[in-house]
Amino acid sequence: MRDRIAARRLRSSVRSSRIYGEIIMFHHVTDEYVDIQISCRCPIKVFEHYLDDYRKRGFSFVSMDEAYEIITNKSDHSPFCVVTFDDVPDNVFTHAYPILKQKEIPFAVFITTDYINNVNPRSHEKYVTTEHLKAWANDPLCTVGGHTKSHPQLKYCPDPKTEMSESKNILETIVGKPVKYIAYPYGKHSSVSKRIQKIAKSTGFKCALSTIEAPVTDRCGKSLYLLPRIPKF
Repeated sequence: MRDRIAARRLRSSVRSSRIYGEIIMFHHVTDEYVDIQISCRCPIKVFEHYLDDYRKRGFSFVSMDEAYEIITNKSDHSPFCVVTFDDVPDNVFTHAYPILKQKEIPFAVFITTDYINNVNPRSHEKYVTTEHLKAWANDPLCTVGGHTKSHPQLKYCPDPKTEMSESKNILETIVGKPVKYIAYPYGKHSSVSKRIQKIAKSTGFKCALSTIEAPVTDRCGKSLYLLPRIPKF
C-alpha cells in the first residue's frame, strides 16, 4: 500500500515538475531459459527495443552521476533515462553490454558481492566475474554500484550496516574507485525502512534506488535514499 501511495504522489507531481526522468531496471538480458521470475528476464531484442524507443520519444540517456545532479539541482532538463541492472548475471556483460557500447549509452550495474564469480545452485545462472568488473571500471559508460553482500531484505537483516559497507568496500577494492550508489534488494517499503535509508546515507552512498514504480520528478530531491525505479522485462 505505501509503495502505491508513493508512486501515485510522484506521478501526480509530473505536471508541476521541472524535471522528468525514468530509472529503468533489468536483471537478465537473454533469450535462454532461466529458472527465475519472468519479470527478471528480458529478451535481447526487447532490451534493444526499449533503448531505441526511449530515444525515439526524446529521452536522453544519462549516467547515475548526471541523474544525481539533475535531481539535486532540479535543473531544467529534457526527459532523461538511466539504465540499471541488478545482481548481476554474466549475460549482462555478454548480451547487454555490447549493445550499450554500440549505442554509447551509459548504464549502472548494482552488484551483490557474494555472487561475484559464482553460480546460482538453483537456476545454474552464472554471475559476473572480477574480470568483468575490472573491464567495466575502465569504461566511462559504466557506473558500478552496490547491491549488498548477500541480497537480504535489509529491514529484517540482523546487520544491514555490514551488508552495505562490506559490499561497498569489496567493490571499491576491485574497481579501484569510489562506489557512490546502492540499489536495495527487493526495494519496496516492506524491505526498506527509514532506518535502512539512514544507514545507507551513513555508509557513504550519495543516494539509493528502490523498486517503487514511478518516474523521477522534483519530489525525488526530498527522498534521495528511496529513488523510484521502473522494472523492464
